[in-house]
Amino acid sequence: MDKAEQHKEKLLLVMNGVVNIEKQLAEYERDSKQTKTDDLETFVGSSIPKEVGILPPQFSKTKGSGKRIKSGKEKVIEQQQKKITTL
Repeated sequence: MDKAEQHKEKLLLVMNGVVNIEKQLAEYERDSKQTKTDDLETFVGSSIPKEVGILPPQFSKTKGSGKRIKSGKEKVIEQQQKKITTL
């Protein structure tokens, strides 16, 4: 702007240059937004779904769900105690 001073032709040249730069930047913004999703889809190998259906988890009972599983040693000890009490 400083070099154009007050000459109409030079000022129009500067203004046209600024408008062209704005157009180019707008194109880069549109291209970058589209390429991010396109790049991701090509990397993964499938397209991004429009709607995702998530099912609720199945109910699981965690408290008092049954007896504890006894080890082999505990079973043998119980059998020996039963034999001793029956004698």
